[in-house]
Amino acid sequence: RGRRLMVAVVLLRGINDRVTDAEALASFLEPLTQLGVKLILDLIPYNDTGIEGFHRPSPEAVMAFKEAVWSKLPALCVYVRHPRGEDAAAACGQLATQKRPSRATTPVQKRGIATAARRCAV
Repeated sequence: RGRRLMVAVVLLRGINDRVTDAEALASFLEPLTQLGVKLILDLIPYNDTGIEGFHRPSPEAVMAFKEAVWSKLPALCVYVRHPRGEDAAAACGQLATQKRPSRATTPVQKRGIATAARRCAV
């Protein structure tokens, strides 16, 4: 019916940002494309939040990843998400704060966080 399936991948430096990782992802997605499933691949460079061991890949690594996927699946729509929310350690699925929230979080605040998470996941 003209619908597409979006696959979102958060890229982390040295963990899943290598060309071999891109080739493995393309191999995973290839059977779906052969069945006629229209895919969109959304590459999301990780937002650094100060957690040791997790870092944003270089722009060159992200582009190499994108090119490696395209070399195996040239008809695939591949987008690279522009990083935003770096100052607040916030991005879709990557919301973090610099200090622990107080235990006196109100139900309204909890609902707002859950709603934001649902909106990002769509």
